[in-house]
Order: sequence, then structure tokens, then C-alpha cells
Amino acid sequence: MTIRDQTSAGNGELDTEDATIVESVRSAPADHDVIPRGAAVGRYVVIGVAGRGGMGVVYRAYDPELQREVALKLWHTQGAPGSDVADARLRREAQAMARVSHPNVLPVYDAGSLDGQMWIAMEFLAVPTLGEWLAEAPRVGPELGHRPWTEILAMFVQAARGLAAAHAVGLVHRDFKPANVLVGNDGRARVMDFGLARVSSGDGDNHDDDTLHHDVRLSDLELTAVGSVVGTPRYMAPEQHYGTTIDARADQFALCVGLFEALYRVTAYHGKSLADLAWAKRSRALAEVQSGTDVPPRILRVLQRGLAPDPEQRFATIDALLDALAHDPGARRRRLLGWSAAAVITAGAMVGGGMWLGRTQACQDAARKLAGVWDDARRERVAAAMRATGLAYADDTWARVERSLDAYTGAWVLAHDSACAATKIHGEQSEDLLDARIACLERGRAELVALVDVLEQADTTVVERSVSAAAGLRAPSRCEGGPELLAGPRAPEDPRSVAAIADIEDRLARAWAAAAAGKPSTATALLQPAIGSARALGHPPLHAEVARALGSASSHAGDIAGGRALALESLGAALTADAGRDAALALTDLVYIDGYLTQHPERALEWAGLARGVVESLDEPAARVVLMNAEAITRIGMGDFAEGQRLAVDAIALQRSIDPDAPKLATLIANLGSTLLSRGRIAEGRAYLTEGETLYRRTLGADHPDTLRQGSNLGALDLMEGRYAAAAARLDAVLEAQGRALGPDHPDIGNTLNNLGTAHRLAGNVPRAIELHERAVLLRSRAHGPGSQYVAQSLENLAVALRHAGRIAEARTHHDRAAVIRRSSLPPLHPDVAASWMSEAEQWQAEGAYDAALTAISRALEIRLLRLGAMHGVTVGTRVVRAEILGQLGQRDAAIADLEQALVDASTAEVTVDVSAQIRFALARLLPDRARARQLALDARAVYAGAGSASERVAEIDAWLVSQPAGG
Repeated sequence: MTIRDQTSAGNGELDTEDATIVESVRSAPADHDVIPRGAAVGRYVVIGVAGRGGMGVVYRAYDPELQREVALKLWHTQGAPGSDVADARLRREAQAMARVSHPNVLPVYDAGSLDGQMWIAMEFLAVPTLGEWLAEAPRVGPELGHRPWTEILAMFVQAARGLAAAHAVGLVHRDFKPANVLVGNDGRARVMDFGLARVSSGDGDNHDDDTLHHDVRLSDLELTAVGSVVGTPRYMAPEQHYGTTIDARADQFALCVGLFEALYRVTAYHGKSLADLAWAKRSRALAEVQSGTDVPPRILRVLQRGLAPDPEQRFATIDALLDALAHDPGARRRRLLGWSAAAVITAGAMVGGGMWLGRTQACQDAARKLAGVWDDARRERVAAAMRATGLAYADDTWARVERSLDAYTGAWVLAHDSACAATKIHGEQSEDLLDARIACLERGRAELVALVDVLEQADTTVVERSVSAAAGLRAPSRCEGGPELLAGPRAPEDPRSVAAIADIEDRLARAWAAAAAGKPSTATALLQPAIGSARALGHPPLHAEVARALGSASSHAGDIAGGRALALESLGAALTADAGRDAALALTDLVYIDGYLTQHPERALEWAGLARGVVESLDEPAARVVLMNAEAITRIGMGDFAEGQRLAVDAIALQRSIDPDAPKLATLIANLGSTLLSRGRIAEGRAYLTEGETLYRRTLGADHPDTLRQGSNLGALDLMEGRYAAAAARLDAVLEAQGRALGPDHPDIGNTLNNLGTAHRLAGNVPRAIELHERAVLLRSRAHGPGSQYVAQSLENLAVALRHAGRIAEARTHHDRAAVIRRSSLPPLHPDVAASWMSEAEQWQAEGAYDAALTAISRALEIRLLRLGAMHGVTVGTRVVRAEILGQLGQRDAAIADLEQALVDASTAEVTVDVSAQIRFALARLLPDRARARQLALDARAVYAGAGSASERVAEIDAWLVSQPAGG
């Protein structure tokens, strides 16, 4: 991390490069005030000073808990006027900063105070700032060169995205400048130093800004002046100079100043004093651009609007500014925002004569390799195919796919040119490693070609999966180089083998694209001929890859046994080739197959133990996420919820650090929310489900099936909380949106119908519930097959509704069909088998066969106690039903014992409104202590009345209370 001293300028023209005006702070400490090496700040151990600024010191420190280095920034506010207010504000800002999870923002991990000094812990990076990156342009002969304008623009675009992420959580940076942006070795910009940021409007704190910015002295040359204005003069917006209220558009102004100066190599505004500088900005005295620049005129027009003195005349948001920068009607083939630093000018010169310039140009021609792969013609065909599906979300999805593929191709070009330069220009890399990197990149290019081919033939399934498929392309960063690219046996080089390998790799690319787009059967058909060739070739790495790809496609296409056999084959080939990544992936597949698909959790955990060591040796965070998720699913399925939840939380945290905008993060979060609900953890489950829906909405769009699916799950959660009317309203809206966006037969509609039917039954509309459950059975049978667990679930719910309607014989038919599905295809102790026994008990109860009902409900309770535990809401509800059956059998004391136990368990478990009230009212009707019985009945009534949607049950309790003797 680079930190510069921030001091005042000398005589002459105002030096506004990095000097920062600060408010209500004292100078940086003297050396004797510096925290010594080895001292503790919170849980962090100080290693040394990394830099100083006008507001404090940045230390390099170590986090022993997470075993990583961090940067500790300490502010000095103690003793200064208004220090209490400043401390509170800084703490609030640090908390807001920690909410910003974005690749282009330097992560904030923690915050605290030490002896009156506020501190925050951030990611530590020993890399240049954006200003230094601009100054480190490659030399052309003996002269310092200048980075291509497209490369400069792309880096500022990344910084702008970081600012936009901060604005989204209510933060305004207020001191944006190139010195406050780090450029990592991975080419990623990270905005940092929000030390002058303030929480924007909406936090109830706007009046503080008004009072802090009074008495602005325009003639003041002291850059560390206290109590006036805040920011770095060179980049400050006019409203900052004049002390008026500011918002995110001030950051937009600063961004445009920095980008203007970087592109045109001139100072944007001149002034010998703060007053002169402020007036230059107010009067639009922007420096003239020299002739001969290759920056398109449209870029200057965009910057001029972003530099408008009146905030109202600027772009409404940073995102709007980025859209304007990206809009290039004269050259649609170049999408600047997605191409990143890789949108370099294609050079036609060939390497020759040994000239450095020729070698440089030879390593800037990768863009030509994408001609016909991703260009205007292919864009138009993909867009037309998606729109032809008629899906309501097709246009939105197309825009997201286009941005993703633009970004990918930009990164690919940059990686290709960088690989070339490392050998041909810098001499830092061997020819063998260059060949390996280029071969890796060509595999990614082949996947891109195959994916675009699939997208050009898009149907509804392809559109639904297209955003995730685009995000799943082989990351160019995987080809950055290292010993692993040269590890393992070399491929055979005889002509026949070379031809066979080319065919296999082509099939692998097309199969990956088909599987990613939701076509596993197509992927299987493509790979079936390849597996024999791979076996005969005698090249274990390729054999391992083909076997795994075919196994995964087979499993998703329904051939689970075949998929498992191929995963084992892949593992064997990977171990033979000493291919750690392929071995890790094969082991992870076996965890998923055995732990989830075939329900053999003990065997799956053995695979997981082997996989962990292999994955850790790879240093591939994405592989760790997939493994942790597979093991979490396994643990949850076997009833080890605590460990399953821990793994799921860790997987989410790791995925956030990799890519907080990836659709897979939303899936991980939503899955954890569903898991917490299944554990009865309703409040936690709602938090995760809500966040999952928000992320799906942001990454996939409001009408995408995954987003709507989360709406259906939230409707089910409303049911669990006893808000039946709210649930029905939400689910009706989801059903309408799904019908409009997905068509009437989409499998997800079955899930919504199932939840909506239950909502109407609990709200008292039993005929409507029966109609909805019958529709769900038909739709789920078509979508998943008549023997699926989805169908069993809807049959059980239909049986419940029919029993409420008094149609007992019909209910028996549907229940028995569901029981056959459940008990023939699931392990005997599976939680869904317990649900089947519960349904059976209620059926026998409705038929008056109480002995058979008691046997069935006892079996359900036994499984749930074993798999879910006594404190689970579902277990408590099962005990209540058993108590009711015991009461019907005349076993009053046993029924009271069950209900008393349920009452105790419910005090620590999260139970539904129905269960909470049922326990009390059932116990009231059995207790000989009539005073306590009456109070329990009143408590049950209050619970139902509080839910606002159980009027029939309230009336039932009222009738019972009236029937009791007056003395009671």
C-alpha cells in the first residue's frame, strides 16, 4: 500500500496534486508517538509503519486469527474540537465501508478504537497507486511512453465501479484521486482511503455537513486548514470549495478530473490560490485539449458534462456516466467497459528486424483472434435468438450476457498480450511456458466460441442459464503462468494423436457450453465418442478431464450410477497424471453424488476428507467453494446441521472475496436460507433468503426464474410465520410473474402452486387450496416425472386439503401414492420419510383408526428426534399431533406429558404460529387445573389473533371459553 505525506504547498501556483484539506484533526504524530512493532491493536499485531497522512498513520499488521497481513489505519481526533462527534462519525463510516463488498473497493475488515484513536483494518497490498501506474508507462526507446487511452479509460472505469458500489450503501468518498486507488498485480483497481467520506443523505446526519463547512475562506492557502472544506483541491468539486452540501456527484466530478488529466496529459484547472482554483471550476475554465490526441471526441463531451459546475447538470449517477462512456455509435464492435485494459489497438506490424517497437506491436494483436467469435454480427444473432423466445426477461438477460462476454473478451485479450510480452518483450518467461499459456487461453477461446454458438440457438432453458454460463467461462487468469501449466506428462505429438486431441478438445468445449446452458443430454451425446478416444490415447490428463465432464453431464441428465462410475474413472486418471486440479474436481463430484444424489453421506464424507487436502494444495479458492458447498449439502442431509451451516457460511464468505457479483453467490446464500428454515431458524433464514433474492435481482434481473423462485420461498416463509394473507398475496404475485416470464408449464410454477395452495388452506379457503394442489401435482408430474419427490410433496399437501374438506377416501388415495414414492426411494431415516409417516398418522386419525395413527406418528417423532433434534420446530409440532392422538385414545396423562414437553421445547425453538397456539389450546382442553387451562387458552387466542389470519381458530377458542364453568 502506498501512502504519501499530505502537506501544504510552497509559493507560486497552488500544488494541488495530493495535498488534502482535513477537518477537525491534528497533524500526524511524531516518531515517538508511533505504535511500536509487536504492539497489539485489537487482535492485530503491529509489524511496522506503512505510511503517514494528515489524518494519521497506516501500519502494516498481522491478523493471527485469520493468518493474514492487514493495513491498520489510525485517525487522530482526540483533543480536537468536536472529537466526540468525529469519533462517532468515523466509526459509522467504517461500518458503512465494511458493507461495501466489491472487487474495486479495498476491503475493510474491522474497526475499533485505541486510546482515543479510531482505527480500521483493511486489506494490505504493496502495489502502486493509480497515479504511479500512470507514471509507470512503458518506455518507447529512450523516452517515457504513454499508456493507450483505452487502457487508461478501462482502469478509471474500474475505479468508477468501486465508487458506485460505495454510493449504493450511502457513502460519498469526498477525496477521490489517483493516489487513493491501488492497482493490483492482477490489473484490478481498488478504491481506498475513504477517510474523508461521509454517510450521505438518508442517515439523518446531513446537518453536520452544513455546520462543518461554514466560513469558507477562498484566499486561504493553508491546505491543512481546519473547519472549512474537505478534500484535495485539485480534484474537489465546486460545491466542496464553497462549502455547500455535497452528494455522490462530487465524486463524479473528481473522477472526471482524474480521467481528463490522465487521458490528455494536462492539468484540468489552474489557480494560484484556492479562490482561483474554485473560480476556474465555477466558470468552466477547463484546460484546452492538445490537437493530435487519439482519444475520441465523444469522451471529452462526456467528461465536460461530468465536470459541470452545477451538480444538477452532471450525470445522475456514476453508472449513468459509465453508460455514456461506453456508448460508441461509430464503433459498436468495441465495448469499452467490458474490454478493460485489453482494448488495445490491433497492430498489423510483424516481428522483424529485432526492433523493440515491432516486438511490442506483435504482442498487441490478440484482439484479431476474436474476429468472428464475438463481434457485431454475432451480437445481433444472439440478441435476436434470445428475444425470439418471447420471455419477459429476455432483453434484460441479453444485456447482462453482453456485458459479461465483453468483459471476458477484454480480459482474454489482455492475458494473451501479457503472455506474449513476458517472453517476446521482457524476456521473463520461457518459450515453453508461453506455449502452455497460449494453449490454455485457446481452450478458453474455444469455450467462448462454443457458448456463443449455443446462445445463437437459444431457447427458454438457454436464456435462463445464459448469465451463469457466461460467468462460468474459463477465467483467463487461470492461464497466467506457473509451474502447474508445465506439470504432468506431455501430450503425444504424432499426427494421429494430435488430430484425436484436437477433436476431443473441440467436443469438450462444446459439451461444456451445452451443460452450462442447461443441456446435459446434449453434452453427454457430444462426449460419448470422446471417452473411448481419450482412453485409447494414453494421455491421463485429457482422459481425466473427459471422464469428469461426461460423468457430470450424465449425472445431471439422470444417469447417476453412470456419472459416479465416470467420476471414479476421472479420479484414477488424474492420480496417474499427478493432476491435482482434476483429482480435486473428481473428488468433489463424488462428494456431491454420494452425499446428495444417492444419499450415502458416510461415503461422501470420506471423499470430502481426501478432497480437502488436494484442494488446499491447489490454492484455488473457487475449488474450495465448490467442495465446501458439496460437503455442506451432505452434512445437512444427514442431519449434522451445525457443521453443514458452518461450511455453508464459510463458502459464502470465500465466494464474496472471489466475486461478490457472481450469480453463484446468490445461490449459496439462498440455499443457506432454505437450510436454516428447515432447521426452524426462521429469523436467520429470512435474512439469508431476502439477501439471496436481492442478489438474484441484481445479478440476474427481477423476472429471472431464480429471482422469482426466491419470491416463492419467501412466501413459504410467510406461511411459517403465520402470515397467511401476506403469504397468499406474495405468492399470487409471484405466480402471475412466473406465468408471464416463464410460461404456464415451467417447473418452478409447481413450487409456487404448492406453497400457494397451503397458504389458501391455512387461510380457510379449502376449495381453492385443493384446486391449486391438483394443478401442482399435474405440472410436477410432467416436469419431474410421476415418481419424483416433488410429486410426493404435492400429493401429501393435496391429501391434507381433502381431509379438511371431509373427502377422506380421496385423501387416502393420494396419501398412499405419496407414501410409496417416499418410502421406496429414500433411506428409512430421511426427514422426508418422517413427513410421510406424519401424513399417514393424520390420515388414520381422520379415519378414526387411532391406534394405527399413534404407531405412525410415533415413527415420525422418532425420526425427527434423531435427525432434527428435540428443539426443532417441526419436531415440536410432531409431538403436539401425537398428544392429540393420545388424547383421542383416552391416554390423557401421556397426552399432557407430551404437551408439557412441547411447551418447554417451544420456549427455545422457533416454532410456527400454529404450533405455538396449538400446544397451549390442546393443553388447556386436557388440564384438570381449570385456572391454568383458561390462561393457556387465552394465550393461544392471543397468538392466533396476533397473526391476524386465523379467525376460525380464534372463534373456536372463544366458543370453548364460553363453554367452561363460570368458576373456572
